[in-house]
Amino acid sequence: MNVARRILTMIVLMLTGAALFYVLQAGSGLASSPNDKISSADFISIILTALGVILAALALFLGGLAIIGWSAFEARVKQSSDEFLERRFSTTDIRYVELVQEIKEDVRREIQVARGRKPQIENDSTFDEDAV
Repeated sequence: MNVARRILTMIVLMLTGAALFYVLQAGSGLASSPNDKISSADFISIILTALGVILAALALFLGGLAIIGWSAFEARVKQSSDEFLERRFSTTDIRYVELVQEIKEDVRREIQVARGRKPQIENDSTFDEDAV
């Protein structure tokens, strides 16, 4: 059923295109047969000029899309990075809080060493290596 509907749609579109072609040809007065008044070099020149104009318009269109796309991409990246940084470096993130505590402890140890005090060793043992 779906295949039959597609075939019927293609036939209707082809007939509509043929009807439009006939209306345009009859209304414009142009002939669809080759014209002997123009040389092949002039014809190729016209075709290549038209192709150049089409490519220039396409390049301008793609350039505009690239500028718009880049600004949209840049805005999305900025928004995502801001959201990530706010979420990652907030006081509700456990890993961030632990990291800050570790850095504070490291700084305290370094300050004690710089002032000449012995840092408190966490694994202080009474074991004497010379007694063995």
